[in-house]
Amino acid sequence: RYQRRVHGGHVSVLWEELLLALVGGQLDYAEEICGAVASVRMREDQLSLWIRDAQHDAAKDAIRDQLHQLLSLPQDAHIEFKPHKDSMKEVLKPPPPVEG
Repeated sequence: RYQRRVHGGHVSVLWEELLLALVGGQLDYAEEICGAVASVRMREDQLSLWIRDAQHDAAKDAIRDQLHQLLSLPQDAHIEFKPHKDSMKEVLKPPPPVEG
């Protein structure tokens, strides 16, 4: 998945742009996209785009470049990529023990 952290409450505008691009078929390698998530959080919001195959480098690169353009990000702006299996490790790891 690609993930971009968003500050200042701009996630709703970026989310709308992403959804319109997805529904309108504006992204190359659309068949490689399997999900999109907007997470509104206390400190910072997150926008994620899930990719089917982390090994498909041409698709990953094209989608990353199109995200930069779609979200009006400078080319040096960081969009984190994390394979699905690594994301699942974070979700499934047990919580730390409670002291007391």
